[in-house]
Amino acid sequence: MNALHLTLATFGSHTGVGKKIKAQAQAIQNCGFERAFIGMIDDNLWFNIDGQRVGKIARVSDIKGQLHYFKKIEAFVIDNKIQFIYYRFNALSDPFVIMFFRRMKRSGVRCVMEIPTYPYDGEVKNKNRLTYLDIFTRRFLAKQFQYIVTFSSDDRIFGQKTIRISNGIDFSTISIRRPEKHEGFVMLGVANLRYWHGFDRIIRGLKEYVSKVDSEKVKFYIVSGAENEDIKELKLLVDSLDLNDIVVFKGEVWGQDLDELFNISDVAIGSLGRHRNGIRALKTLKNVEYAVRGIPFIYSENNSDFDGRPYIIKASQDDSSINIENLIEFIRIIDSQPELIRSTVADLSWESQMHKILNTVYNEG
Repeated sequence: MNALHLTLATFGSHTGVGKKIKAQAQAIQNCGFERAFIGMIDDNLWFNIDGQRVGKIARVSDIKGQLHYFKKIEAFVIDNKIQFIYYRFNALSDPFVIMFFRRMKRSGVRCVMEIPTYPYDGEVKNKNRLTYLDIFTRRFLAKQFQYIVTFSSDDRIFGQKTIRISNGIDFSTISIRRPEKHEGFVMLGVANLRYWHGFDRIIRGLKEYVSKVDSEKVKFYIVSGAENEDIKELKLLVDSLDLNDIVVFKGEVWGQDLDELFNISDVAIGSLGRHRNGIRALKTLKNVEYAVRGIPFIYSENNSDFDGRPYIIKASQDDSSINIENLIEFIRIIDSQPELIRSTVADLSWESQMHKILNTVYNEG
């Protein structure tokens, strides 16, 4: 009995989402499947499943290409005796996706759909025809699945029942922080930066803090993906506030270099602007990664996995500047032993989260 983890997007193996997908597939396999294949689009716009090309990607408007593409995936499902599909939704529920999963449902393949962020409409600044197509068709897509997997607290999404889980982690892939002596107070933010991460709140708070006579030396390292408009806006803000010596954009960093940044950091920065896209409660993967690293962190959304933890700083859900002085004082007085912080999320493995999903699908569905 085999499974397929399917997504219609590209995520590099070194990214947080790429690691998440790989860990989810391995966890599915550990829960009783012989194989758990991974299918996604690669950079050359070919659809790949376990490195095997099964169809070239076509635009939504290219009907002939779309039909060929999904027929190839369907053939892979049949040839490999796939009985369970875990589909990661990418905010596009066009008719071809709906028809594919309708065929899977009718053939007896059990399917669930993960919506990584819900609600997600606020994440799209500039709506286009694909956005409106999704709004019109997503309820039809939801009907093709037994359950919607969500990290929110919603009982139903698009009219379909949900399985509410937490973002999990593969502990073996993340090094624990080994604090090293360093000068001043160091903050670290790691994200594929978008406006809802709210790093501008930290930057504005830094401007207010360094203007004080008795302020200590501070540093804010920002690790991000490829440069986009949101990163450019942050850089303009840093320049306008004359903080170029304090806020350092590191670009893409991973492996040992990223480990070293965590080792010299006192606090990590989570999302501080989820309210900007209409989200008040969310269990983000980044918060789990920070905890596994063993570093205190700050965020603003409601998150039942971490709210109230002694190493957590909760920011207000608005656009006010973060009070850096209060942040420093908090970090200085708490017990921030990396091993202690990491131990608090021992139950957030992907295997435990996938077991919850599969148990619901096969025993309650």
